[in-house]
Amino acid sequence: QLWMFATPVVYSLDSVPARFRIWYDLNPMVGLIHNYRQLVLHGSVDWILLAQSAAVAILVLVVGFHFLAKMETDIADVI
Repeated sequence: QLWMFATPVVYSLDSVPARFRIWYDLNPMVGLIHNYRQLVLHGSVDWILLAQSAAVAILVLVVGFHFLAKMETDIADVI
């Protein structure tokens, strides 16, 4: 449920205060949901926000991959 409220699913991205917007945009789903809504309703895409979402998603993927590669020998013992 937290992720639904941390992503503009039921509200507009414009309702997020400007002081929280930098942290809010780190959620990779924000760019996808916002651009889907913009494309359906207005026919336009915010390419910068979409690129930010892609960059954050790729960063999380790379960090997660390296973390898993480092911990995979010990993870079976923990589980």
